[in-house]
Amino acid sequence: MKYLGRIYYEQKGLINLDDIVDIFIEVGNIHNYLENAALRILLFGNPELNFYQCRLLVLKYGESLSQDDLHGRMVFMRMIQLLEANIV
Repeated sequence: MKYLGRIYYEQKGLINLDDIVDIFIEVGNIHNYLENAALRILLFGNPELNFYQCRLLVLKYGESLSQDDLHGRMVFMRMIQLLEANIV
């Protein structure tokens, strides 16, 4: 959890780590998730991504998940909800 606190302050992405941190707290090894390129960009990447680029990255992240990855799917669904809340 100490590692998660350190990366929180380095965040620059559109989807806020604060929005999904409750799911990551339950994960034993967060490093497996942070190796996912799409998720890293969403959480810590280019803050100038537009809504559609962000949506494509969320979908790419969802496609990379295995069927038995419960926490990864929970993160994916939370990000979809956040995107839907931002649709005008």
